[in-house]
Amino acid sequence: MAIKIAFDIGNVLCHVDIEKFIKFLTNNVTNTITNEGAEDRAWLFCKSIQNSLDLGLTRMEYEVQKKWPFVTAQMLNDILEVWNNCIIPNYLMMDLLNDLNVKYEVAFLSNMGPEHISHLRKNHPSMFNGITQHISCEVGARKPTKTFFQSFILDQNNLTINGNEFINYAAESTHTGNYYDYNRETYVDECISGYSQLRNNKPTFYYIDDLKDNLAAGEKYGFLPVEFNLDNFSKLSVEEQKNSIKELKNLITSGTYEYKY
Repeated sequence: MAIKIAFDIGNVLCHVDIEKFIKFLTNNVTNTITNEGAEDRAWLFCKSIQNSLDLGLTRMEYEVQKKWPFVTAQMLNDILEVWNNCIIPNYLMMDLLNDLNVKYEVAFLSNMGPEHISHLRKNHPSMFNGITQHISCEVGARKPTKTFFQSFILDQNNLTINGNEFINYAAESTHTGNYYDYNRETYVDECISGYSQLRNNKPTFYYIDDLKDNLAAGEKYGFLPVEFNLDNFSKLSVEEQKNSIKELKNLITSGTYEYKY
């Protein structure tokens, strides 16, 4: 079978240092109210908006201004700069990505908010060259929901269902059309049920993610799950990291695989 490879971005291809952002919020915003519980309030703020950011329903800039209207324009710019710089590509994983992208079809399947994906595209454009991009804030669904995975399957198969085109839906990055006129999961289920070949011929994507729930959901819809955690990878020696990259590459290009989940 033709080998295809799907990567998560955060904690797989890129380091995500949310603690740096929390520390900045604590020292410059939440402690201006009171020092007691300042760090907890910063964490709570981030957790409370994460899903909405991933779904593209809000932006960090708006949420900061709404939560702390006393924040000055300069401080807001500083907050957004720290927020954007929380996500940093790992150079060894970038080398692997570029190597694989020459020979195989590669995609990104990632939960990510609008500021982070825009920041990466602007500052690291080469990592997106020739890559199919299925980003949660642009498709209106996040992992591990079946809507996220099944909408990717529909796009990959260039399906037209009852006159409703799903071709390149993710690339259009719009929330218009019949896809959003119905309950999302119900509608996608109805679409999938009309195409038995999607059930019988599962997509041939290896799917690399750091979270077991995402991998299990991906496997349910036919992806071949491979667990990789950049935090753990970063704790290895340089030589161990190189060997780990070789093992990962061999696993997803050898054509052999054993299900784990």
